[in-house]
Amino acid sequence: MEGRKLTSVALILIFLAAGIGASIFAPSSQNFEWDTSVVRNVTVVANSSNLFALKLFNEIRGNNTIFSPLSIWIALAMAYEGTRGPTAEEMRKVLNFPENKTLLRETIAYIMRNFAGGNGYNLTLANSIWPNEYYPINESYVNIVKNYYDAYVRSLNYQSPERAREIINSWIQNRTNGRIKELIPPGYLTKAMALVLSNTIYFNASWVEKFDYRMTWEEVFYTPHGEVTALMMHKTAKFGYAEDEDVKVLEMPYKGERFSMLIVLPKDVKIMPQITLEKINAWRRNIKESLVEVTLPRFTIEKYYDLKKPLMSMGMYRAFYNADFGGIGPDLYISFVVHKSYIKVGEKGTEASAATAVGIPSGISPHEYIFNANHPFIFIIQDKTTGAILFMGELVDPSS
Repeated sequence: MEGRKLTSVALILIFLAAGIGASIFAPSSQNFEWDTSVVRNVTVVANSSNLFALKLFNEIRGNNTIFSPLSIWIALAMAYEGTRGPTAEEMRKVLNFPENKTLLRETIAYIMRNFAGGNGYNLTLANSIWPNEYYPINESYVNIVKNYYDAYVRSLNYQSPERAREIINSWIQNRTNGRIKELIPPGYLTKAMALVLSNTIYFNASWVEKFDYRMTWEEVFYTPHGEVTALMMHKTAKFGYAEDEDVKVLEMPYKGERFSMLIVLPKDVKIMPQITLEKINAWRRNIKESLVEVTLPRFTIEKYYDLKKPLMSMGMYRAFYNADFGGIGPDLYISFVVHKSYIKVGEKGTEASAATAVGIPSGISPHEYIFNANHPFIFIIQDKTTGAILFMGELVDPSS
């Protein structure tokens, strides 16, 4: 029974940090230094988005988690193209963007040209920019996003914000094979929107070693809150396998041999090991082909995230308050970053999709703080020059 527990508990959470979402490029080194080589910088993008993935994972993890760090990273890269000053500096620190934006956009252009399509799998990346037809966005910015990010460009009339929302959401739904619906919720777009940026990613691939439907049956899955019943798939075959004192690691390749799912399973069902980029790369290096008896749940997860607070917690603050997006236009700030992801894992393979939208309205940034005096407070009338208190009091009950 202990073996079954090890096979079942806490599997999904770690897979999502170390698997499809964070390992599109499977980096071979810990390099974070940008240089003039675009091919080399692809590894930097991989490492940067992976490190961002692990940090964000700790901010948003819950009962089940699924997100695409690459989608979020690219969407925010488009926004970063228009930043200046401290706003740009904060985004660089959180996302490891280069100070030289030419290096970033040339690398993104290379990724957009070379990482779509596939032999034996389907992978698509798509970007879009939705400017307000009445807002004077810098033409140079639009050209950068269009030419380097291969972005679809369509101007919208945000005087009808719900209609604009429907158009953007429809494009996103089409680019994700119908899996990501209603990414931008009602009420998120206003007449003040200057533009919306979006990224989509869609992945569909079959296992090299498919599971037999006849070998799927109900078994107990051990969650942190107790036992549940799940459909468990079974197969004995040669897979990539590694382990250390804390975890067992399984690598399941997809057809085409370019992508794989990496599953990290704690040996102690009560302890969740700390996951770092160094550990993930060490596990990858130590994986060897072995005969493995695999038991894996069939599962589907769909999640929605409002990323404003998590990103602020990670240090990206000025983009939302006191922002400088002067490269796009005057008086702009980010009002929302929303993300939605979907994954389905079954006997044949995996389907996964995600989308990210960044809303940038025009106008003065919203209030940095909220002051709601709806409970007792002390008040002071003072001389600002000398600091002398003229009156001092406390309000406990305004109705008396």
